Amino acid sequence: MNNRHRRIARLQAQYIHRKQRKLIIAYKSMNELMGRIRRKWEDEYGRNTVYETNR
Repeated sequence: MNNRHRRIARLQAQYIHRKQRKLIIAYKSMNELMGRIRRKWEDEYGRNTVYETNR
């Protein structure tokens, strides 16, 4: 019984870890994309206007 429980716990941990890794990868790629867009925007309109339009 104890072994079975341990195995289930390990499977759950692996599943959660995999989910977290997917989330982290998605978050990183989203950050990268936003940074790229912001850089492009800054090149076209200048640095200070970006923060003015957000307010």
